[in-house]
Amino acid sequence: MNLENRIKDAVKPYIGLPIALSGGIDSGLLAALLKPKFAISVELPEGKHNEIEKAKLVARYLNLEHVIVQLDENKFDESVEIAVKAIGRPIPHFNIFPLFEMYKKLNEIGIKEIVLGDGPDETMCG
Repeated sequence: MNLENRIKDAVKPYIGLPIALSGGIDSGLLAALLKPKFAISVELPEGKHNEIEKAKLVARYLNLEHVIVQLDENKFDESVEIAVKAIGRPIPHFNIFPLFEMYKKLNEIGIKEIVLGDGPDETMCG
């Protein structure tokens, strides 16, 4: 089986699911392959990790509905405390706050499954 067919087989169970779109290569490629119901992105505070403009370009190019979560930095302590309690241990990675806020938004709109381009390093510190 060639690589293209392996990729097509691997993504079949996820076709149509919403996708977390960061604007990076991983999530952009997944969005192109999966034809998601919609994309969701978190706009990070300005800095090297904010790829929101790239995420917007990818969503527009793929003609995807694009939900953008705005972070309220005043809720950082509260959100991280809740997230750490839910996970059961501290997660020393900056993604805990934006991921938690994204999951809250998904819960509000009734979404229970999503495809992420993040690996365990981002979500569980390796």
